[in-house]
Amino acid sequence: MKKFFGRITVAPLLITAFALYAIWLWQMQNPELYLMRRYPAFFTGVWFAENYFDFPGYPSEYLARFITQLYRFPLLASVLVALILSAIYRLGTALFAGRAYSHAVGYVSVVGLMMMHSDYWHDLRFDLLVLLVFSALCLLSASFNKLRRIPLCIACAVLSGGVLYAGGLLPSALFIIMASMMLAARPKAAWPEWTGGLLIVALAFGIRFALSVHDVKQEAVDMMRIYPFAAFPFVLYGAILAAGILALTGRGLRTKLRIRPLYLASAMLAVPCIFLLLSSVVNREEKQSLTVQHYALSCRWEETLEAARLCKHPDRNTAFYTNEALYRTGKIHSDLFLYNQSFGSAGLMLPEENTLAEILPNQHIYLYLGAISLSVKWGREAANVYGMNPFVMLNLIKAYLAGGYIPEAHKILNLLEHAPFEAEAARYYRRLALDTSLIRQDRELAEIRSALTPVTVVARQNPVMNLPFLAQFPGLNRMAYDYLLLAALLDNQTERFAYYVTKLKDFGYGNIPKLYLEGLIYLSLYRDNPLDMDMYGFDMNTVYRFRDFQNELLAVASRNPSEASGILKQKYGDTYWYYLLFQSPLSDENKKEVFFRMTQ
Repeated sequence: MKKFFGRITVAPLLITAFALYAIWLWQMQNPELYLMRRYPAFFTGVWFAENYFDFPGYPSEYLARFITQLYRFPLLASVLVALILSAIYRLGTALFAGRAYSHAVGYVSVVGLMMMHSDYWHDLRFDLLVLLVFSALCLLSASFNKLRRIPLCIACAVLSGGVLYAGGLLPSALFIIMASMMLAARPKAAWPEWTGGLLIVALAFGIRFALSVHDVKQEAVDMMRIYPFAAFPFVLYGAILAAGILALTGRGLRTKLRIRPLYLASAMLAVPCIFLLLSSVVNREEKQSLTVQHYALSCRWEETLEAARLCKHPDRNTAFYTNEALYRTGKIHSDLFLYNQSFGSAGLMLPEENTLAEILPNQHIYLYLGAISLSVKWGREAANVYGMNPFVMLNLIKAYLAGGYIPEAHKILNLLEHAPFEAEAARYYRRLALDTSLIRQDRELAEIRSALTPVTVVARQNPVMNLPFLAQFPGLNRMAYDYLLLAALLDNQTERFAYYVTKLKDFGYGNIPKLYLEGLIYLSLYRDNPLDMDMYGFDMNTVYRFRDFQNELLAVASRNPSEASGILKQKYGDTYWYYLLFQSPLSDENKKEVFFRMTQ
């Protein structure tokens, strides 16, 4: 390793730094969370590879897609990324060996990529592209020293063509500019051979792929779409070029920087500064939100709720998965308002305009709400955006098997068999598809089948509008019924709640759950004739608690209305009444009306 990294005094420090970064990525970033943002489809068949070797830039995309599959194994992925970055550093420093700032190219490249890794939208392809460019530059530098004119021309053509074909137009431009800089700094520049090689490549690729300015623009646009800060990739490329120029023009300082104590001190200072910088750019709230999604998609419901408690500013996706976890654990009627519900019913089911916000908007929730057709529709939507990744395929297979669409299930299974690390799941579901009598023995598929409703639901923009159709059959789908009542409460739709809450008995309720009782108490403030709920049992303490809430609300509002929310939250923050006044997405006018009703 000392020979690999160079200077004997700095080698242990660099080895330690990259090892620490692997631990950082593993523990602080968690590579599995990248799959919540970018989980590209990858299949092992030749037919899939053929799609990624027919245009410049696609081969690196193919390799990046494969390596991304390894993110399912966090420790392995972290070590692999650290090794890629260490190789980039070593190649970057080798490009300008013997010059004053030769290490600047490696430092800038690695730190820039570490910063990009702090964004969960990061595409591993950028790491591979920088590694490709630096590898080609090192080979080109060796060619300048060892080859004669005609072989050198061929070597230039092969290397520049290889970078263009494997990496694309923009990385090849970076390669050509840096190579020209290195060539210009040589005593005997091989400009004819270099120019001849570039002309050969330009002619060959121009004829074969009909490259144009439009292709350059499209590649730039695709690159800019990845990060919220669109210029991030170009900043990286620009910083690499700047570091290269600095290394080339800093020859006069080479003797000063050979002083090992000074060099070692600066390197030791750089390591903590880099990790401090990484810590400052990590979006911890985004990480926590993605952790919630990760646990929910793994059906680890208690861990989902634990992670959700740590979200200070949850987004709509976090609310969506948190509410599903509350339902799965049976806590939704008692603990719903212990979590942020400021999105109203949109926190139960995500509207269509949120399709790009996360990987599986409503695909899996529709399986349990009895709407197989909508689950398939959302699965195909997700496949169009993200490709057929394992999350999407497994849910489509479940939907097809539960709905009796066996030929369609076989088609998806044909794909799943070529997905890395999914062979066991493919064998299991293939067995069910071949012997449909086994479907009833699978607990999850049996649950989905029992929830199926014999109606077609088509509401797209507002999925909540489907719930009345899904819950219209007594006893058939309790989840759809509960979600219907919850949506009515969260959106303060009193008449809809009043109509459906009387059907509790049809869905197996003998006692009124706490949340629904709080809704009924609030509803009684609107109605002259109370609903006939005598057949149900309920907890009288909830009624007494509302009276206490009324009294304290009046007292606090008259004494210090601006602090009413904070004062009441500690005692009543888990109630529907507190939610309506202080957390709901209702307008100020509607909240004034709610306050007026509660204080009468």
